[in-house]
Amino acid sequence: MQPGFQNEFLDVRTRDGLNDILLCPLIFQSANGKLYRAPRGGSTDGLSIPKIVQNIPGFSAVGDGDWWSGVLHDSPYRGQLEMWDDTAQDWLPANLTRAEADALIKEALETQLLTPITPEMSVWEKTKAIAANAKTRSQIWLIYTALRAAGSSAWNNNRTPEGIQRNQLVTNLPKLI
Repeated sequence: MQPGFQNEFLDVRTRDGLNDILLCPLIFQSANGKLYRAPRGGSTDGLSIPKIVQNIPGFSAVGDGDWWSGVLHDSPYRGQLEMWDDTAQDWLPANLTRAEADALIKEALETQLLTPITPEMSVWEKTKAIAANAKTRSQIWLIYTALRAAGSSAWNNNRTPEGIQRNQLVTNLPKLI
């Protein structure tokens, strides 16, 4: 498997267009070979970019190319992320630290948003991709830095008894066709 998201699509159910429940799992293969899953019934509010950053053009909580990375990132913050265990041959709780969860979104954003530079590309195409990637890397850095600076309250809130209760997987979901 190549690193990155393994899904072709992601089905969610929403009440308000921002707070969603996953109707199917979202699977991500990291560069180190670990396989992560945001499970069916997990919850997300998309790419939780702090409001001050959302005012910068190109940043939004429901961005086009980066939304899946936000969904993946919400899963460890809410205690829902699973990791494939070869020994058990099963999905087990990932139990990432906050730093590991933030590093995971950074990697997911890079795999999702950066244009790969390939030998088949012309010099012009490579130049354009390098310039676009430089801008994208600065956006990823800003998202990652904002999470590291401001994410502790969300992380801690999700570990309170109320947060744990709120973040239980939804089990009464409709069957998919």
